[in-house]
Amino acid sequence: KNNEDQDTVEVQDNVALLACNGLGYAAVYPHVISSGFERGSLLPPINTQDTVMCGEVMDYDLDGQPEILLGLYSKRILIYKRSTLKGYSLTQQISFQHPVTSILSLDINNDCVDEIIVTTFHGISVMNRQKIAENKLKDVISYLKDVMGSNIEIGQNEDDEVSLTSPQDEGSSSS
Repeated sequence: KNNEDQDTVEVQDNVALLACNGLGYAAVYPHVISSGFERGSLLPPINTQDTVMCGEVMDYDLDGQPEILLGLYSKRILIYKRSTLKGYSLTQQISFQHPVTSILSLDINNDCVDEIIVTTFHGISVMNRQKIAENKLKDVISYLKDVMGSNIEIGQNEDDEVSLTSPQDEGSSSS
């Protein structure tokens, strides 16, 4: 943003860079505008005999924090989660029949949950994360029941819209 008292421009530095190479390495460079490539950290080793074909950054497990997905020539997707202030840990691997050439997260069925579209040398796969979303919703409902009390009612109409209501005491009246 421009500061009218000075002739300088302030830049919000929340830009990070995921860099992948063909030798099985990937690195994350946080705050790349101000720090350049000085503060990068390598993701845990993959396999120097493998090739990183693609990468995607998205909230895979729907916890509000982005994960890093790497597509490999060895027919796998590796999912990394930030575990410390500077580090990442491998949390999951997904296997495919052919080398993974691209990964894209996109809500293609308008259910407000991004599907993961994976292309390989021989086709396209669409991974639906609806089960993850349903489990997150159950956690939220459980939390709301704890906060609002056990009198909470959960309703669902014909359009699959969910509503939460807290029934009022029938014996109480307002004056």
